Amino acid sequence: VGGPIGTRPVHIAGGARSTVAPDDLREKDPFDFAFWVVSDDDARALGGVVFLGKDRLSHNRAPPERRYFMAYGYARSRNKTRVNHYRKAIGLRVSRYTGTVAQIPELAATLGVSGNEHLFLHFGQRAETADGAQENSFGPVGLSGGGLFDLGDFTSHAIYADYAQRRAVLAGMLIEHHAEHHAVVAVKIGFIVGSIRRALAKDRADQGNV
Repeated sequence: VGGPIGTRPVHIAGGARSTVAPDDLREKDPFDFAFWVVSDDDARALGGVVFLGKDRLSHNRAPPERRYFMAYGYARSRNKTRVNHYRKAIGLRVSRYTGTVAQIPELAATLGVSGNEHLFLHFGQRAETADGAQENSFGPVGLSGGGLFDLGDFTSHAIYADYAQRRAVLAGMLIEHHAEHHAVVAVKIGFIVGSIRRALAKDRADQGNV
């Protein structure tokens, strides 16, 4: 678990539940997410972590072509040397990549999905820093499991006003990179939340029939 001092690994009691991978091959799963029902005791044991409320989740209803998105996670290429075997400690370096999303029918076809439940973030080999300089992008392998955040509508003049209050909302969860399409794939958070709710509702119904 990446978090502040005091955050520590916690046993996932009862195990996490994941989507069903075709042929038991996770790389063939176009949704590839899991969830764990966290008890109050488990939450306390995790330490000073912060859980996102529903007000921090995106409904993904706004036109995506007018918005910027940020991929946020822990790229493997930037964390290879972060394991301290002597101290038995792991330091984490977070990676961020900001860009736009677009429909990519060819990528959707490759995944075997409609594209309606996914977001495709442009991820080029070259990127621009905050200072406007060009540099090579980091390798995105390892971002899977990280978040894709909607940063807002940057075509609106209002967002640049001094009084504007800006807060990123979680739009999806990153699952994989497709270099041939120059894109990172995320599953929309609404689809994930809906899937979890249906699974829990089925559990309650099954328990009621026992």
